[in-house]
Formats: sequence, structure tokens, C-alpha cells
Amino acid sequence: MSEVARAFRRCLVAAAVALLFIGSAGVPSAPAHANTTKATVESVSAMLKKAGFKFTMEGDVAVLFFEEKGIGKFPLIIAIEKDLMLITTQVA
Repeated sequence: MSEVARAFRRCLVAAAVALLFIGSAGVPSAPAHANTTKATVESVSAMLKKAGFKFTMEGDVAVLFFEEKGIGKFPLIIAIEKDLMLITTQVA
């Protein structure tokens, strides 16, 4: 595996683990009957802030930028719809 692929994988795994850990560590979530996109966006935003990530919210989409030696700066995009979260990035 190339150095670029390893660096990219480290950043992606770190972001995913941080979201999962912070989410399970007590960030209050919306009640089950209020399962709306707005509640999920607020919850994800709180998780990212608590984890210390710098990000921007563009509606229902959170954008984080990482910079890694060998691959430079790249975005990690978290799109939110109701109780679903899609995490993606630009590979090339």
C-alpha cells in the first residue's frame, strides 16, 4: 500500500472513530419521536465540536478539511438526512 493510501486511510479512520466514540460518550440526542434532519445535524455538529474538529456546516452537510504529507489537503464530507449519515471524501 502506498504512503498516500496509508495517510488517507489514517485520517478517514480517525475521523470515523472520533465520531463514533464521541457519539457514544454522552452527547444528548433527540427523542425518538423527534427524529428529524435538524436534530441529527445538531447532534453531529455537537459531536464534531466536542471531538475538536474544525468544520463548516452548509445546510445539512458538514465539511472537514485534513492535510496530510504526500496527499495535501482534502475534504471529508458528512451529508445528513434524517437519521442517516453519509461520510465521503474526494479521492482524486
